Amino acid sequence: MARLRDERTSTAQELIFSRLAWERIGGIPEFPLAWASDDAFITTMGVRRPIRGIAGPRINWRASEQNITSTKTVRMNDLKMQASRVFVEWSQQFLTEHPPSRGRLPADELARLTERWFFIKRIFPGGIWA
Repeated sequence: MARLRDERTSTAQELIFSRLAWERIGGIPEFPLAWASDDAFITTMGVRRPIRGIAGPRINWRASEQNITSTKTVRMNDLKMQASRVFVEWSQQFLTEHPPSRGRLPADELARLTERWFFIKRIFPGGIWA
């Protein structure tokens, strides 16, 4: 929910998990470019056991113009758009099957939440056309 509301960031390289936990959920979901796959993976991991944080920085992160986040070619944008659509569909199904701790989301609220995420990530600053 926090990712859909843009209240939290996540990247796969900051995760620590056991191979057994990874195998139990079937690994990391396959979305085009693996775009948003980390969000789906973290969410799925959180169903079995809560996701916990470790206080203080434990990794160094370097921003680069040579990664898929920064690349804004027409082809890359198309793949990011496809992956974002797949993630929205995945999120809607997942949250229907695994309601948030505060209870089931009405379909219209879930649609608004995923639509907002899609447009924030795809069109507004920080999105593919920023």
